Amino acid sequence: MIFYEKISSLFSKILGKSNIYINKDIVFDLEFESLSDIGTTRSNNEDAVFIYRDLSKNSLLAIVADGMGGHASGEVASSLAINTIESLFKRLDINTLTEKKLLKFLNFVISSVNKRIWDYAKLHSETLGMGTTLCLLFIINNKMFWGWVGDSRIYIWRSKNLVQLTKDDTFVNRLLDDGIITKEQAKTHPNSHLLTQALGTNETLNKVNLCVGPIELADSDRLILTTDGVHESLSRADFEVCLKNKSPHIVANLLIETSKSLGSADNLSVIVIDINNTNFKTKGISITRDYKIKELENMM
Repeated sequence: MIFYEKISSLFSKILGKSNIYINKDIVFDLEFESLSDIGTTRSNNEDAVFIYRDLSKNSLLAIVADGMGGHASGEVASSLAINTIESLFKRLDINTLTEKKLLKFLNFVISSVNKRIWDYAKLHSETLGMGTTLCLLFIINNKMFWGWVGDSRIYIWRSKNLVQLTKDDTFVNRLLDDGIITKEQAKTHPNSHLLTQALGTNETLNKVNLCVGPIELADSDRLILTTDGVHESLSRADFEVCLKNKSPHIVANLLIETSKSLGSADNLSVIVIDINNTNFKTKGISITRDYKIKELENMM
């Protein structure tokens, strides 16, 4: 509780009068599934998943976290991430936020998770060095905001096009950005799993803008959150075959079981969210495979 008392005063810097209201005229059905599997080689599951639908706020929060650190410390880090975010969101009054301030709040939430894990490790020496990846997705009315740290991912499946909405915080991606290696070389790079950033491994984060959004959701959109135990083993074709099924429950199970059959040696976690029977109109944004993260950010 001391941690939350310390940061509660910071809320006043973020919250203010606003234009985000709970819109009772925007109605959408959400069907979702969340699964986490220990996998075929690990003795414990360091992943954590969380999904919560708040009908009173016309909102949904979904999280996946992939802990690391060994000796069960990874489980501690991912659990701390989920618990911290859940507690902070319970204190959130949506009606006090503009879209801009909501993004600031989400950035604040992720930074708070980093501090929570870092502080915990300082008090419990056996967990020093632990950390976790994080993907966070928040839907309010018909708009989606999202953020991430590490190499867990968020995808959108729209009009049979699969687009990754996150960019892995990895050493290989940094080499790609700098033009040092090619995409083909990246696929077989020996340091492909080396992260440039994770929550809790350093006192501060080097990425300033942790969250982006919003984009407007459309009827029949499908959102997918995965840890690397799932997506690292799957080709795009494998992924799309799984997504062609109608039920989020079937899709989530197929993604995990297909990844295991293709040799995934990690814990595996996935959340699948379907947007159904919407009565709202969107701008009809066309999302294609060629979209880049920067292009998505420019659109917002």
